[in-house]
Amino acid sequence: TVFMERKVFRTLELDGLVLTPAFASAAIWGGKTSESLRIQRIVAKAVKLELGAAVLPALDIEVPMTADGAVQSILLTNGERKLQAKIEPDGKRARIELSVESLPSPLGTTFMLQDFSGKGILTAGDLTFSEFEGRAFDGFIGGNIRLRWGTTFALDGEINARQIDVSKIAGPLLSGGRLEGKGVYAARADAADKLLGAAR
Repeated sequence: TVFMERKVFRTLELDGLVLTPAFASAAIWGGKTSESLRIQRIVAKAVKLELGAAVLPALDIEVPMTADGAVQSILLTNGERKLQAKIEPDGKRARIELSVESLPSPLGTTFMLQDFSGKGILTAGDLTFSEFEGRAFDGFIGGNIRLRWGTTFALDGEINARQIDVSKIAGPLLSGGRLEGKGVYAARADAADKLLGAAR
């Protein structure tokens, strides 16, 4: 098909890409490929998203394309972190579903949320999980998250803790019991890697 008037490639394979947020946004919402070129599927290995000094895991990405050359969906995976995310463009926004074995707490503390899962909306300037849930301290932590980026980074949302083992937070001051509660959090920073440390 290379010698046809319209070139058609079943799979385009890439390796070791480094993407900025602006480039990733253009890839999702940048429109269709040219009339003379058709790519049915894009596969990229060990892709890194560049967010200043923030360290993010390398991702494998698979992108099936529609018949008219637009992005149909984006599947991101990382086997080591047991991470899987699916992004489905819908006009100027995209639906996103994310699951990962562990994720830093949005509260800026040192503990990790285990078995994190969330559903939400992604735009060119923010990511909102209308609902998320994860495990911590033998209990459950859920709520919502909104992350915005641009000249600065901002993170805020609500959090709901259920069945938290108090001894794992305040031991040896407290030897037992279960904690439940709700709260809000917010953070502002001029760089992504400083954001969690600014949470309050």
